[in-house]
Amino acid sequence: MDNKLGKNQTYSRVLNNRLVILKLQQKNYSATDLAKELALSNATMSSIAKELLKEGIIKVANSSSIKGCGRKQVFYTINENYGLILAVNISNYQATISVSNLKEEILISQILEVKKYDAESIYLILLRASKILMDEKFKNTALKNIVISLPGRVNRLTGELMLSKQFDPELFKEQNFIFNVFSRQFPNTPIYISNDVNVSACAEMKKGSLKGTKNAVYISVDTGIGGSLIVNGQLFEGDQGYAGEFGLIKIFADGKYDYLDEFASLRVLIDKAEKITGENLNMSRTRLIELSKTNNAVKEEIIKSAHLVGQSLSNLVEIMDISTIVIGGRAIEFGEDYLTAIKDEMSDLIYPPIVKFASLGRKAKVIGSMSVGVDYVLNKNVKKDNK
Repeated sequence: MDNKLGKNQTYSRVLNNRLVILKLQQKNYSATDLAKELALSNATMSSIAKELLKEGIIKVANSSSIKGCGRKQVFYTINENYGLILAVNISNYQATISVSNLKEEILISQILEVKKYDAESIYLILLRASKILMDEKFKNTALKNIVISLPGRVNRLTGELMLSKQFDPELFKEQNFIFNVFSRQFPNTPIYISNDVNVSACAEMKKGSLKGTKNAVYISVDTGIGGSLIVNGQLFEGDQGYAGEFGLIKIFADGKYDYLDEFASLRVLIDKAEKITGENLNMSRTRLIELSKTNNAVKEEIIKSAHLVGQSLSNLVEIMDISTIVIGGRAIEFGEDYLTAIKDEMSDLIYPPIVKFASLGRKAKVIGSMSVGVDYVLNKNVKKDNK
C-alpha cells in the first residue's frame, strides 16, 4: 500500500509539473497566479517552481513590486535555452531541416532537394542536419529530441517506417534503417519518427483550422493522399499507428476498383494533365496548379477527383459522426471550386460537416514536428512514471 501511495504521489507531482509547463507555454505567470489557475496551494506551487528552476526547464522572466507591499512578484517563463529540437520533414521530394528551442521558436530552417528517397539521400540529410547543429550558436545547447516525419506507415510502437511506395525498397532491407542512421550520429538523443500528415494535423490542432475541434478528419491531398483522425480532441493513431490512411480507401471509378490514391492524388492528376496537354510536367505540382486555372479539361479532371474525395469521406462522416473536415496539402491551391465539389458530396447527409481548407499550409509539418518534439521532452517524466 505504501509503495502504491508513493507512486501515486510521484505521478501527481510530475503531472502538476506538466500542467505548470503547459500554462507557461502560453504566457508568463507568477507562482500565485499559477496556484489559482491550477487549484494548488501556494506551498505546492512554490515547491514545483523551485524544482523546475533547478532542472532548468523554466526561468525567471521578470519581477514587479506588489502594490502596498514591500515584496516583489516573480514571473516565470519557459527557458528557451534548456535544449534544442531537431525536426527533419521529408515529403514531396524535399527535406526541410529545422531547429527550434523549447518555446517552439524556429531558430533555423533549410530545404534540401531530394531526387530519390534512398539510402544516399538519408545520409545527405543527416550530413546537412549535423552541419547545422555544429553552428557556433548551437554548440553550447543540448540537443533534446529529434523528430523525423515522412510519408508512409510508421509503427506507433516501434517508430519504424513500415511501408511507403515513395521510398527505395532497399531502405527496408535493414530494419528501422532511418532510425539507425540518425541514432549512430546522435547516440544519446531520443528519436521520434512519425507520419508527415500526423505532424501536420498536430500543428492544425494547436495553431490552425483544427484548433478547438473535438471530432474531426484531416486529409492531405498532395503527391499522395493521407490523413489523420481526431477523436475527443486527441489524435487517434490506431493500434499500430496507421489510422487515417485515406488514400488506401478502395472505390470504384473510371471503370475500375482501386485505391482513392490512384484516382485523386496529385501524382495521378499530373499524369492526366500530361495526357490532356501533351506537356511533360516532370512531376511539378506547381505546373499542375497553373493548368487548373488555365485549362478547362485539366480543371474538369481535378474537380472530378474532388468529388471522389468527398464521396469517400461521406461514409466516414456518417459512421463516426464527424463534425469537421479539414483539407490540407497542395490541393488547397486548386481553390474554392475544389472545396465546393467535396462539400457537394456531403450536402445530403443528416448532419453535414464543416469542410474547410487547412490554414497553416506548408508550414504545418515544421510547426507540428516542433510541437511533437517539445511535448516529448516535457512529457517524458510523466510517461516514465505512468508505466
